[in-house]
This record gives sequence, C-alpha cells and structure tokens, in this order.
Amino acid sequence: MSQIQQYSRARIAITVAFIVNGSMAGTFYSRIADIKENLKISNSALGIALFIISIGVLIGLAFSGKQSAKYGSAPVTHYATYALGASLLIVGTSNNYFTFCATLLVLGACLATQDVAMNSHAIVLEHESGNRYMSTFHAMFSLGALGGGVIGGWFSQNNIPLMKHVAFISMLVFISNWLVRNWFLPASLDQHPLE
Repeated sequence: MSQIQQYSRARIAITVAFIVNGSMAGTFYSRIADIKENLKISNSALGIALFIISIGVLIGLAFSGKQSAKYGSAPVTHYATYALGASLLIVGTSNNYFTFCATLLVLGACLATQDVAMNSHAIVLEHESGNRYMSTFHAMFSLGALGGGVIGGWFSQNNIPLMKHVAFISMLVFISNWLVRNWFLPASLDQHPLE
C-alpha cells in the first residue's frame, strides 16, 4: 500500500471517530427532556446529573493522555470509540437517578478519552502527511452532532423508547468502528512509553 493510500485510509478512520464523538453528544442531548420525564426528576437534579458528565470528562482527559503516550493514539482511539458506543448503551438502561448519574460519569469519561486520542491521531496524520485536516475533522464533529440531534429528535418525536434509540446508535458506532479498525496509522508513530 502506498503512503497516499495509507494517509487516505487514516483520514477516513479519524473522520469516523470525529463523527461518532459528535453524534454521541448530539443524540444524548436530544433526549434530555425524555430522560427527565421518565425518571421524574427536577431541573436541579438534572443539572447536577449533567454536571457529573464534566467530572467524567476530567477523568477521561487525564486517562487518555497517559494511555495515548503509552500505547499510541491509534489503539486508544479505536477502543475508546467502542467504549463510547457502549457507554451510551448503558445510559439507556438507567432506571433511576443514581444509575443515571453513574452512567453519565462513564459517558463523560469515554467522550473525553476518545476526544483526546482522536485529536492526537489527527495531529500524527497531519505531521506525517504534511497536510492540514484538523478544520475538516472538526467540521465532521459538528455534522455528527447535528446528525445525532436530528436522529434523536426523530426518535423522540415518534415516541420510540430511549433504549431502542441508543441501541440503534451504538450498533452504528460498533459497525463503523469495526470497518475502519485497520485504517489507522501505526501506533508506534506517537508511542512514548512512560518511565
């Protein structure tokens, strides 16, 4: 395989990761009103639950940087994408406020872990190829968020249960991530084992 083909495949794989990250956020936030109604929680309780996502994000930020340095950003991006799809799935299983908050902590951590790793791998691609793709990748994130919101809105509008909604989205994430599993650049390009 030529370098140009390798870079093109890596670009597609990273694009998928950015779309997934955006769609996870968009599809989750589109169902907030339904979740609030299903769990019978107040506005303040919902605010606290959403704040917990931020705590998860902080955990994920610290975790992802270390893991990307140790193993390379490619495998971390790949496995974090699977974890992100799974985390959305467990949010759909929440049947009380406590489990909802716990699953949001996991969701936030997975969002941040994948986010850091995919941005790191995007930087590797830019460095290796000599081209600039970051603005396009972030545009794909925005399109993913828009698409996730539209799909979520459609599911909500048609009174489709949250569990069926997140199962559908997670399935798409798992399939798309599996299809590009071998398209990332070698992990060794940004692998710096910690002392």
